[in-house]
Amino acid sequence: MKNAVFLPGFALNKSMYSRLDVFDDSMGIDITAKTDWNDTLNCTAKKIKPDSLVVGYSMGARLALGLALDHPKNIKALVLISVNAGLANNQARHKRISLDDKLARDFESSFDLALTKFNKNEIFDQNIHNEDHRIKDTQIISDQLKILGLGKMPFYEDRLIELRIPVLYLSGSRDIKYTQLNSLYKKKTPFSQHRILDSDHRIVSSNPLGVDLNIQWFSKYFL
Repeated sequence: MKNAVFLPGFALNKSMYSRLDVFDDSMGIDITAKTDWNDTLNCTAKKIKPDSLVVGYSMGARLALGLALDHPKNIKALVLISVNAGLANNQARHKRISLDDKLARDFESSFDLALTKFNKNEIFDQNIHNEDHRIKDTQIISDQLKILGLGKMPFYEDRLIELRIPVLYLSGSRDIKYTQLNSLYKKKTPFSQHRILDSDHRIVSSNPLGVDLNIQWFSKYFL
């Protein structure tokens, strides 16, 4: 798909989208954390070409949302997969920062044990772990947690009304937390759709056909 940009999730590279037909002829951007959240957004924004459809999964979706709000010039539409628009209060942010810092240290000391711990998150199906597109560089993973973690990003939920482009939210039916969040975000986003697919949080890997068909549908009727 021409003029499409794909941003991967935490500890994943752009090849996570390789099973999608819409990824053909498009651009993927591997995410390397810079000095802080805003610096990472600024650097990523420079790679976005005019009239781009930006697709992001999880951490990549959070960055895509930030790009659309703070660097909207080249963004024509958004597909946000398993997105979280940020934490509302300082207590929740500080707690998440502490947890992410701890996980970063775990990755630095034992990659396999930290990955096992990460995969036990309730938003994931516990019997399926596809690691084909996992980043192996512990420093990159650690930096993503410390700099781009949920506690380090701005709270974007109150700014969703500012979006003046088509937005498609995708969430997994077995990921109850994010399905509820995305249903709420849909109500706050003027030109948006929300589709719930048969999946856990890892929609791209567990239901690639559903993701593919929904992006094609969205592109056809809303771009």
